[in-house]
Amino acid sequence: MPNLANEILEFFSINTISNSFVKKQTPKSIDEFVSQAQHIDSLDLHKFVKTISILKNEGHLISAGLLPNGNIPIANELLIAPSYDEEFADYGSYNFLIHGFVSIAETFSNSVRPIVVLSKDGIPDIGTAFLLGNIHTIITARHVVENAKLITITNDKGEFAKIKHISFPNDKNIDIAFILIENFVFSHCKPFNATNAKILENVLTIGYPPIPGFDAFQLYEISSINNSYKFSNGQIIGKENSYLDGIEYLILNAKVKGGNSGSPVINNKGNIVGMVIQIPMDSKDAEKIDKLGYGIVTPFSEIRKYLNGSEKFVELTTFICENNKEGAIMIK
Repeated sequence: MPNLANEILEFFSINTISNSFVKKQTPKSIDEFVSQAQHIDSLDLHKFVKTISILKNEGHLISAGLLPNGNIPIANELLIAPSYDEEFADYGSYNFLIHGFVSIAETFSNSVRPIVVLSKDGIPDIGTAFLLGNIHTIITARHVVENAKLITITNDKGEFAKIKHISFPNDKNIDIAFILIENFVFSHCKPFNATNAKILENVLTIGYPPIPGFDAFQLYEISSINNSYKFSNGQIIGKENSYLDGIEYLILNAKVKGGNSGSPVINNKGNIVGMVIQIPMDSKDAEKIDKLGYGIVTPFSEIRKYLNGSEKFVELTTFICENNKEGAIMIK
């Protein structure tokens, strides 16, 4: 039952804002949930108990004791879900908590795309980009596209994305680019939501590292598992200002490099918390960071400043693009 977590939390939810708290907020028992007609013969009790346990550990379910005359500890336990959020549920975050990063990978694999670029010298390169907030907004790292002679983005069906324009922060040290897609090639894809990162939370990065002799494809690596996707499973271990530009970055202990530039960094609720980037630094320092296996991440708190509607909105420089059958050319 793919939406079991949502169903459980909605069933046990209470309205903490309501004035009629006592009348409307009577805790319900587990027995009441499993006794519903739709669950009598179909509920997988093992998955149910596991889901209840995870939701408790995450603080989304709270035990309210046992029924007064109850003598069956599990079935007669009373539960409340004090912070059930319908938008959170619709996005899939509760289910991501239950099913883990594999579920996030399956949901968003088509929302993370390779950007194939041709430099002014005619040298091909690759980066990563992702949909944020809607099906027309793509985020990537500035250095991936800024000096490209040709930029090509396709969906998972090989259809070309028509780029209307690309915007950059006026501060050239900030490695962020915002790409506006004009057509609807990503209409079947699920855009990411975003939130701020927490130190020591587990995260997932999805990227397109260049593999000699192969076309662009996702690889994923979770622990020792390798397949046709690349997801580096790591942990945010630091939050520091770079002495080079004063921007706050996150330090990630997942080894990300090459085509991972522009990769989304995703928490266990499926939310973007940052993006893998490069920062201007001495080549020896960059080599040291790479050997240590750390990645540099721009946090969403920084990306947010450049999004319309932000309280601290910072203006961007925008370049119109011309599209042909091979990709887009940025007009400067």
